[in-house]
Amino acid sequence: MKWLASKIWPISALACTLFLSGAGSAPALAEMPRPGPRSDSIGQDLTRTGLVPDTFQAGLQAYNEGHPEQAVRLWRPLAQSGYVLAQYNLGLAYARGTGVPKDIVAAARWWEQAARQGHIDAQYNLGLVYIRGQGIARNPGLAAHWWTRAALAGDAAAQYNLGMMYARGEGVEYDMKSAISWWQ
Repeated sequence: MKWLASKIWPISALACTLFLSGAGSAPALAEMPRPGPRSDSIGQDLTRTGLVPDTFQAGLQAYNEGHPEQAVRLWRPLAQSGYVLAQYNLGLAYARGTGVPKDIVAAARWWEQAARQGHIDAQYNLGLVYIRGQGIARNPGLAAHWWTRAALAGDAAAQYNLGMMYARGEGVEYDMKSAISWWQ
């Protein structure tokens, strides 16, 4: 167990033992939702107009200055046009109820659009929504799907969570070798 605990991030050996044995409730997998976007390299076709980065940045500035409603107004048309960072941030706004009424279903819809474009944090957050059944039907299979995509892209928390799913046989077939592989 000591070896396993040293390979897993960020859980204690006791929580790991309880989770693997099925005792108690599952440990918290991670904070949700993840903070802002990692990169604006996805969706660059829209930036050729020169307006998207400026509009997106204006939304970030409005948000950071305490005007989330203005940020949402700026990001919504970008998100509807397929700009991945705006989609992700709208998901955050809906998940937190910042600038819009809290609505996890709307958050999941925006995150799914961003996740389909390869946004790792959106994939991760979507996995959390499905594993927890927050506002939508709990679906461990879809959680595993989205966490696999994020894990393959190198997201450590998704790799850990996917390992936990394999260790429990939740949403995937029980496979301790796969679990350990994802934890290493």
